[in-house]
Order: sequence, then C-alpha cells, then structure tokens
Amino acid sequence: MVEIADIKDRDSLKDWLEDRSKEECIQIATRAALRVLPLFWEWSLTEPAKTHDLATLAALRCFSISRITGQYSIREIAFPAADAFFAAAARSPAAAAAKSAADAVLARAAFPAARAAAAADKAARPIAAIFEFVRSDCLALTQTETKLASLPLWHDAENPLQCVWREVKKGASEQPEIWAYWIQWYEDILAGNTANWPLEQKIARIDSKVWDLGPVAVSEEIRRLQEQIDLLNEARAMREENERPKYSFADAKTRSHNMPPGLVDAPKPMRREIIFIWEQIEDAETELVKSKPDMRRLRMIGLAIRQSFSALTQYASKILDQAIVAGAKAIGAGGGTLALDHFLNNRRLLAWVERLLQFAS
Repeated sequence: MVEIADIKDRDSLKDWLEDRSKEECIQIATRAALRVLPLFWEWSLTEPAKTHDLATLAALRCFSISRITGQYSIREIAFPAADAFFAAAARSPAAAAAKSAADAVLARAAFPAARAAAAADKAARPIAAIFEFVRSDCLALTQTETKLASLPLWHDAENPLQCVWREVKKGASEQPEIWAYWIQWYEDILAGNTANWPLEQKIARIDSKVWDLGPVAVSEEIRRLQEQIDLLNEARAMREENERPKYSFADAKTRSHNMPPGLVDAPKPMRREIIFIWEQIEDAETELVKSKPDMRRLRMIGLAIRQSFSALTQYASKILDQAIVAGAKAIGAGGGTLALDHFLNNRRLLAWVERLLQFAS
C-alpha cells in the first residue's frame, strides 16, 4: 500500500485512494481542482476564452456538484439528471480523483498570464508542490475527527494564487448581482468556513434549463433558494421561541395543554386566532422544506395569517382597553396580558409574513 508521504503524482495518488470511499475520492479531487479555480476564472474573462464552450458558470456548476457529492451520496442528492463526470467517477472514483489532482498540476502550467501575476508578488511554487496540499488532504481523511471541508483550502500555507484571486474578485465584484454568491462561496472554501450545505445542495440540483439561461437566471434562482431556506429557518425559530415557556404565571395544571404559554388566560376567540396562526406557520414549514414548494399554497397561508392577525389585533384592542380599566381582570392573570402583548407586538412574525408573500408572488 502507498503511504501518504509517497503520494507525488497521479498514479501514486490513485493507488492510495483505492481503499477510500467514493465520497472521499471526490473530496480530494474537488479540493485539488478548487485550488486552481482562480486561474480558470481569470482566463475565462479574456477575449479568447469567449469562443470556448467552457465558461465560468459551467465550471462553478461542476465545482458545486462535486462539493455536494463529496458530502452526500448521489442517491441522497437525487440530481434531476445523470452527469457524465459522476458516471465515470462511480466506475473508478480513485482514478477520477487522481486525474483531477494531476489536471490541477497541469493547470498551473497552462495559464502563463496567471502564473506571472502570482509571481509578481512572490516566486511561484514548483508545479509539483500542488501534491503537498493533496497529501495534507489525504492525511486529514485519516483523522476521523476532522472534516476535510472545514479545513482551509491551502491548509496552513499562504495562498500562492492570492494575487490572481484578488484580481478575479475585483472584476467579478463589478457585477455583484451575478457573482456575489460565488465570490463569498469561494472565500469560505479558502478559509474553511462552515458551509451552508442545505443551500449548496439546492444549488447543485438546479435544473440544467436554468443554467443554460446564463448567470443572471442562475443568480436569481440562487437568491430564491436562499430566501426559501431563510424563511424555513425563521419559521422554525419562531415556533421554537413560541414553545419556550417565557412567563411564570401559569402553574403546572395551566401548562398541561398543547397551546403556547399564556393562551389559557386569553379569551377564547383570541386563543382560536393565535392557535390558527401557529398552525398556518407549521403548514408553511411543510411547504418550504420541499424542493418545489407550492407557491399558491404559501400565498394562501401568508394571506390567512395576515387576515387572522388583523382580526386578532382589532379584537384585542377592545379587550385590552377594557382590561386596562378593569385592572386586567377581563383577560385573566397579568401574565396573560403580557403574553398577548408580546404576541400582538411581534414585528418578527409580521415581517416574516410579508417576506413569505413576496417569495410566493
């Protein structure tokens, strides 16, 4: 068996990877290729590159799919269509990973302009030095407590392509509406920051028809997917907050129900409205977790919550006015008043409803 210290080329890497899982092989391949992404990105912005079929967006899509496939099985991801790269990788993942690492080495020699830019800041590393970082990745895989994706792309070394990336980022930042996500995505990979795997998985599954429409269509779809995830997370957070007992006014007997804290003390019509609102939020969660949520259903939920909240506010204003005069006796214990006041002034809920309606429009 080849030792990690002996990994110096494509063949030795292939031999070492033969005993590793398919996902680990793809992780090694992806990280090797990601190290030279700035070189390709820089080249893709030149005039000669515009005559080629390979574009920045196509490359980013490949990297996105590769990253996800290295974390989850292809069955878990359920891509809308089979991909030739993964068909080959499935037959021989070790060979595919070794080829990717070797191609990364060749890439550093294939883009003289980019290499010159890097050399202007610092003498470029020898081409074969790329395997130094491949070996570091392989070593990390043997340490079960380490997540490879959580490690900086260049480990503890200085990024030898930092100058190239700085120029690429500067150019791409001129169109933030298109490239902002991808710039941050690569920055996070370079630093080893925690990945947003739910979003990355959704992006990897974007239909080819959308990718074929170009970067503007893809960026719009990414923003939509991000908003879907944010709405889902916010709904879950609000529900968790709602279920957390905040008020000490209710004794054990009072709390032995499925309603949020404070509802027992509220008048029945108000309790009914509040319970209805939380049921609608749960229904929204059910839709938002889907890969293709029913927009008509989400809009109906948003409108229903808005209408119910409006009715609740109108009814509460009358009751609370009476409660002030009667010393809060009309609606029960003082804690109940606090609970209702907290709910009725819940700007977080109202903001979420407006975002939901905007998303579903």
